[in-house]
Amino acid sequence: MGTSKNAATDLEAPRPDAFTNSRWYAVHAQPNREFRAEQQLRNQGFKIFLPQRLKTVRHARRLTNLPAAFFPRYLFIELDLLQHRWRSINGTFGVSSLVMRGDMPHPVPRGVVEAMIAAVDDTGML
Repeated sequence: MGTSKNAATDLEAPRPDAFTNSRWYAVHAQPNREFRAEQQLRNQGFKIFLPQRLKTVRHARRLTNLPAAFFPRYLFIELDLLQHRWRSINGTFGVSSLVMRGDMPHPVPRGVVEAMIAAVDDTGML
């Protein structure tokens, strides 16, 4: 019979999120508070993605490249609405609110955030 040494390794391992209802959601941050919101949400144990770019700032005739949010006032959070206490996110420092549809958070279409994560370079910039 033409079987391999270990049939279990021939099967594709399930993705870690295959058994959860996790989706990415957009978080609307307070003005210029994206990085604070990111840190506070990470401290609460959430998985966060804040796409960044380099922004050229001029001060006193000097140009400096600083990290800035790619989408000003927005970041992304991975949630399972059945497991996470998502309403507490709206009370987090730096957060204005989750992007909602009616009275429930509205998920980002599948693949959008994942594509951005894949496009991030080794310096963390999009």
